[in-house]
Amino acid sequence: MDQEAERLSRLVTEATHVARIEAGKIQVNRAWHSVEILIEKVLAQSEPQRDGRRVDVLIAPALPNAFVDGNLMQLALRQLIDNALKYSPRKSAIQVSSRLAGDNFIITVHNQGEPLSESERVRIFDKFYRGQNVRHQVAGTGMGLPVAREILLAHDGDIHLHSSNEGGTEFVITIPAKPVTEDTL
Repeated sequence: MDQEAERLSRLVTEATHVARIEAGKIQVNRAWHSVEILIEKVLAQSEPQRDGRRVDVLIAPALPNAFVDGNLMQLALRQLIDNALKYSPRKSAIQVSSRLAGDNFIITVHNQGEPLSESERVRIFDKFYRGQNVRHQVAGTGMGLPVAREILLAHDGDIHLHSSNEGGTEFVITIPAKPVTEDTL
């Protein structure tokens, strides 16, 4: 019961964030956060939906903290993890990794799902868009990826579809790692 109450509370909070994002009133409350801990929290929250599915996590050693809104970043990451769980075979593993590349944190989420067609790749970040082959098979609103993108853009980052082929689908998040202070915001 406690897990379900926590899940419902999280859903209400997320719905509030989504409504604010939709209204163009996204408020970013930045603080220093460990990227590894943000990923761990999202994975812990997704445990009930994983249904025993393996998630392989690879975090670069000595990764510095990021100056981000922890709640919003968890929401963005949760959208990707949820998509990976929904759109890949039940017994396949999901890979999540994070590293530093130049002035950016790079976070990837890779699943073993069906390749996306070229037309789907073009529209994947459109609000309410859902792939033709999954519309009636997988529950969803088509808002997860657009919401994740808005959150990342508000952090001066972005998200893109890196690849979608027979080897699965991989989304890549970039977040600036440059030192940001409260006076530069």
